[in-house]
Amino acid sequence: MSEQNQAVSGGFIKAFIPGLIVGFVVGAAVGVIVASTGGNVGALTGNNKPVDHQPTHDRDGNLIDEARDAGQEAVEQTGEAIDEGADKVEDAVDELKEELDKETPPAGDGGE
Repeated sequence: MSEQNQAVSGGFIKAFIPGLIVGFVVGAAVGVIVASTGGNVGALTGNNKPVDHQPTHDRDGNLIDEARDAGQEAVEQTGEAIDEGADKVEDAVDELKEELDKETPPAGDGGE
C-alpha cells in the first residue's frame, strides 16, 4: 500500500514542480508586459488612441523617422528581454529536472 502512495506522490511532484515553474514564468512575463505599458492594457491591442498629440507625420504624410526608429528599438529590446527570460527559465527547469532525477529513486518491480 505504501508503494502505491509513493508512486502517486512521485508523479505528483514530477508534474507539479515544472507546472509551478511555468506558472511563475508566465506570470512574470505578463507582469513585465503589463508594467511596460504603464498599466494601459489597451496599448497591447493597438486600439488605443494616442495620449500624446505631438505630430508623428511630416507634411507629406510620412511617419517621422525618429518615431519609427524608437518603436523598432522598443520592439527589439522587448524581444531580447523575452529571449533572455526564456533562456533563464529553460536553464532553471533543466536544473530542477536534474535535481529531481538525482533525488528520485529508480522504480523497482515492486516484488522485492
